[in-house]
Amino acid sequence: MLFEIQRVIKMKKTVIISVCLIIAVLIGAFFLSDNTPDTSGIWENAMYTEDAELGEGKKTVSIDVIAEGEKVTFTLHSDKETVGDALKEHNLIDGEEGSYGLYVKFVNGIKADYDENQTYWAFCKGSKPTSTGVDVTEFKDGEKYELVYTK
Repeated sequence: MLFEIQRVIKMKKTVIISVCLIIAVLIGAFFLSDNTPDTSGIWENAMYTEDAELGEGKKTVSIDVIAEGEKVTFTLHSDKETVGDALKEHNLIDGEEGSYGLYVKFVNGIKADYDENQTYWAFCKGSKPTSTGVDVTEFKDGEKYELVYTK
């Protein structure tokens, strides 16, 4: 009987120690990980790798920049008329003027060029492409958009 009690106590200690070790590993993994994009590959030239709040205008728009499974969110405060003008105000986009408006080639320093590697920046709202480009989309308070690196 005494031997049985000692065996149960030893087994409980082993279980408790194992659970503590698992919890310690999980806590360590949580605190050591971060949500910033990997700065290799196309993110290597990114200006921002963490979410940023920019500007001081009366209207606010949120824009997610999504590329290769990574995301950074910009909260823009601006009095500009269009989303494109607000993005340009903070040097977040660049491109070429074409017959259909601004062809965005750079977002947050990340290049997408269909002629070079069949990639482009899709301008979306609610994960669906917009019917207008950034240079003509009205900058409306409270809106949320995405610029998605697309192949």
